[in-house]
Amino acid sequence: MVERRAIAFRETYDLSNLPFAIMGGVHDFRDPRTAAQIAEIAKQVEEATETPLRLICIDTLSRALCGGDENASKDMGAIVNVTAFFSGVRGLTSAGCITCRLRQSECAGTALCSVQWIQRS
Repeated sequence: MVERRAIAFRETYDLSNLPFAIMGGVHDFRDPRTAAQIAEIAKQVEEATETPLRLICIDTLSRALCGGDENASKDMGAIVNVTAFFSGVRGLTSAGCITCRLRQSECAGTALCSVQWIQRS
């Protein structure tokens, strides 16, 4: 689903020259080891595309919490700490890249999507 949306976005806005990578799987962003895994993949993407990474999107927040509670400060604090790691990863050209977390909710029976932007530190 994420891959199809990304491809459609790229085609709709004629961004064929914009390199991007999609990483599937289950990643628990409450676990600090996840940051190191994502950073390693980011380095590989930079090397393959010869382009610094500028943005990491997490789709969706609830999946990134792997059963955690979006309303619990402990779980949200953990994901904030892990994603903050990307603002200063040594050896990563993109140290300081922006992270955004996509969050879906429902209002009056309609699915909504909100974006939480985390600016560089």
